Amino acid sequence: MSRHTAIGLVGLLALVLVGCGLGRTSIPPGAQVVHVAVTESAIHLDLATVHAGDVYLVVAEGPVQEFLFVSGPFDDAGLARLVQGDWQGTTSESHGGPIGNFFKMVLLAGKYALLTMGAGGPGLPITPGSMAVLEVVP
Repeated sequence: MSRHTAIGLVGLLALVLVGCGLGRTSIPPGAQVVHVAVTESAIHLDLATVHAGDVYLVVAEGPVQEFLFVSGPFDDAGLARLVQGDWQGTTSESHGGPIGNFFKMVLLAGKYALLTMGAGGPGLPITPGSMAVLEVVP
């Protein structure tokens, strides 16, 4: 095998390994990390307040590893409307995966809702415990 062929194969192997997730970015030291634990009917955050900027949401140990992140950002009145089933003006993203999976979010000051997947949809009230609020301060 020629030297050029060997170098090409090593490069290809490195590309494949990165594509398979072995080169996945890690959470930087000192980053803001919020662990999200979810059950069938409840969601819990280990931190309720973070500073604006990069925030890493980490799937914590629990029987359910999927949750919905709903952004406004909200004020108290907007959260009250969401609880009553009014999703107007919101965006939502489903997050989950194995325990330890994480998601980088760039958040502005305000309040954000994290919901269990069984927490009612548009027009349906959100059941108590199935929503947690993350407050982002400047």
